Amino acid sequence: MGDIGFAELLRERGIDCEKQRVVIMRHASSKFPDLFKYVGTKALTLYQSVQDFKLSPGNIVVGFFGHTPAKAVFLGVWIVKEVLDVSDALALGLLAESFEGTIGLSPHYHELEELPGFEDLRLKAEIPFFVEVRWKRDMGKEKIHYPVTMRSACLTPFINLANVSLMMSELRAAVAYMEWKEALCIPGIYLITDELSGQQYVGSASGGVGILQRWGDYIATGHGGNKLLEARLEKCPDAVNHFRFTLLERLKSTAMASVREKYWKRALGSRAFGLNAN
Repeated sequence: MGDIGFAELLRERGIDCEKQRVVIMRHASSKFPDLFKYVGTKALTLYQSVQDFKLSPGNIVVGFFGHTPAKAVFLGVWIVKEVLDVSDALALGLLAESFEGTIGLSPHYHELEELPGFEDLRLKAEIPFFVEVRWKRDMGKEKIHYPVTMRSACLTPFINLANVSLMMSELRAAVAYMEWKEALCIPGIYLITDELSGQQYVGSASGGVGILQRWGDYIATGHGGNKLLEARLEKCPDAVNHFRFTLLERLKSTAMASVREKYWKRALGSRAFGLNAN
């Protein structure tokens, strides 16, 4: 992105830091070291919604993850719709899906709505973020130039085929990098786990470019043409961001795909208790 600053990037996408309040939050909690994996989920939205400071409707919240000292990687952009006392939010059940539970919360609840148009930057756009103790910044007041760079390496590095288990947000980001593309161009058996419901789906990929191609179908549609997954997403659209993709087995021969897929369905009970219809 060259020398473009983050304020300029926001302005190009319809948010002017001179005309509305824009607050950057850099999250780097040892309690939730995998927070970035939940990009796009309601849980991440709720994580940012309860604060000890009070914003106003119409204010903008920009979330970043502190993956390394003095830097931050982009998570998303939200607009404040409403502000409530946290006790009222709890009484209304608005924090039921929060990471943090319901005890010892800060006093202000902000109803946040994630804005579209920034998906291409998730877990890729990176800015410098010095002075670690100041995790929250007001862009309009501070007028700090944050040069934006696009990460050259995936936030989730490829280690080996025995350690391929990615949340949907990680998968979306990973397939943009050559190391992951090359690694996933294999025939194999895979598992999708819905971490909201605990249900599982076992599938195989033996044609084209294998796992890469098949998982790309899920990135594109969420359900990849599977009827039970499609029904699940009709009932709970947010579930797609809670899908975890795990490589169970690399196939030595594509002729073994059906046999090995049946084995894993039986072993994991995904027909009896999961999302496999047959």
